Amino acid sequence: MNINVGIFAVVLFLIFIIPSVSALGLAGQKIGPIDYKPGFSMTNHYSIIGTDKPVEVSVDGGGVFQALSVTELINNEFDLVINFPADQYVPPGSYFIGLTVKEVAPPEEGISSQVAVSKNIEVIVYSYDKDIQASLSAPNINQGRNITFQLGVQSMGYPNIDEVYARINILNSSRNKVGMVETDRKTLPGLGSLSFTPFYDSHLFPSGNYYGEALVFYDGKYKTANTTFLIGIMDLILHNYTYELYPGFNEFEITISNGWGNGLQNVYAKLFIDDQEIVQTPSIDLSPWQQGSLKAIVNIEKEPGIYNATLQLYFEGEHKEVPIQLTVLAPLQPPAPREIEKELQIAKVFTFIPAVISTIIILIVISIYLLRRKRKTGNEI
Repeated sequence: MNINVGIFAVVLFLIFIIPSVSALGLAGQKIGPIDYKPGFSMTNHYSIIGTDKPVEVSVDGGGVFQALSVTELINNEFDLVINFPADQYVPPGSYFIGLTVKEVAPPEEGISSQVAVSKNIEVIVYSYDKDIQASLSAPNINQGRNITFQLGVQSMGYPNIDEVYARINILNSSRNKVGMVETDRKTLPGLGSLSFTPFYDSHLFPSGNYYGEALVFYDGKYKTANTTFLIGIMDLILHNYTYELYPGFNEFEITISNGWGNGLQNVYAKLFIDDQEIVQTPSIDLSPWQQGSLKAIVNIEKEPGIYNATLQLYFEGEHKEVPIQLTVLAPLQPPAPREIEKELQIAKVFTFIPAVISTIIILIVISIYLLRRKRKTGNEI
């Protein structure tokens, strides 16, 4: 009880001698990152909250931006004024402007603390030469559809670009060119952006993996952008299967994927060996382009060897046959009686040794105890 009273007294003491810490905050519209432009200026309003003490506001341009200021503090509100002089050169890169509000109350008796809050505003300085970034994408489509590319171009410099256009080469899975499309030609303001949506007549392309490679030209220069896409058909694609089995019961697994851009329902498989049905898997559903697995327990009643087999894959009322090979391994042999007896003898030895050691230690301890007791009894006599 005395300990609890002591702890309670200490807590009360700390509550009374330590001043409450202010939840100083700075509220205002979030700005940044700011795109640096010579001659640009802006003003942002802030409110200081969570304090009843005098405060001091400061702004720091990191040694790069000098024309920064804050207005007079009225009712804990002020404006931050950012000016980028038209004649100032700032090297390309990323910079930060720091805005800090700090309590400036005189130190109080006892334990005191000074509270401050800061915000960092990022400023990005771009290239003074003509420069761009380009991105290319294309959706997966089903066979018989045309492909539409999405090409985005972002100016990364201050000068205007007179002409931007692109050539997009289409390559098949062997990286052979199978088509090409060229975009319109457009102008691009400094730090502006453009988008192109060229399409290509690909309805005769076979299913498979394809690549799009764009060369984006701009005023005598160029950048590249790449993408990949699939052209699919309603098909199940076999990726892998359990090809080694033992006589008796085994887990058999098939890895397949949906080969087109629509879902497949009621997907299952049957395994045949020598034209005899061995097992049918439970069915699953596959989302567009999704990979999945079919599992079942199979009972193999074959001698060890290699067998020609067939997987029948069923989906959406359709089915396809895939020839495979299965290897039936020799059954796992149990250890011979001599081996079992030998292992038992070894186990007995390893069990006996700790028991002997423990017994010896106990006898030594008892002997030492009796010897000490005998000496003590002799000394007393």
